[in-house]
Amino acid sequence: MKSPKSKEVRSLVDTLEKHDLCVYLTKQDGKVCAEVETFTGYGVNMIIWLSPFSLKEFKRYVEDFDVDEQIEMHREDERYKSAFSISQSLADFTAFKERLEEIIENIENGGGETKTIPFRSAFVLFQTDIHMSVTSRVFFGVFDSFEAADKAAKDNNLHSHDSEVLILETETNKFEEQ
Repeated sequence: MKSPKSKEVRSLVDTLEKHDLCVYLTKQDGKVCAEVETFTGYGVNMIIWLSPFSLKEFKRYVEDFDVDEQIEMHREDERYKSAFSISQSLADFTAFKERLEEIIENIENGGGETKTIPFRSAFVLFQTDIHMSVTSRVFFGVFDSFEAADKAAKDNNLHSHDSEVLILETETNKFEEQ
């Protein structure tokens, strides 16, 4: 028979995974801990370390999540800085925090369904050879507008005499080969 603690852990893992968070359990200093991985709406990989792994610790992370601090930290990376404007970062991390708060509210209210995230187009930037073959595609980022993707291509000199730029519009939360 499983202990009540392991039932609580399993229940929290199942609930977080139901909300599209990947949970990787580990033990540290005799405690069950977890690395929780997810992505912001704009595709920023977020790793949440919970020690110990508990709803209380997840709530603490969300309460302490500072949007300004996240923007500051991510904008230290030149690739991030060139891919996202400050206003895009603000919108993305604000929405991310709201999503985490919604997950907590959902857990506290007994599970229910999460709100549907509205459809959002994404523009995927690739550099290819002059023949634009699929096998030559090199991924350079995901953007919220064609203009932002094109600007990034120009700013990073992706257009040249022996290469082409390809910007594909796609939908978020949709699985298909392009």
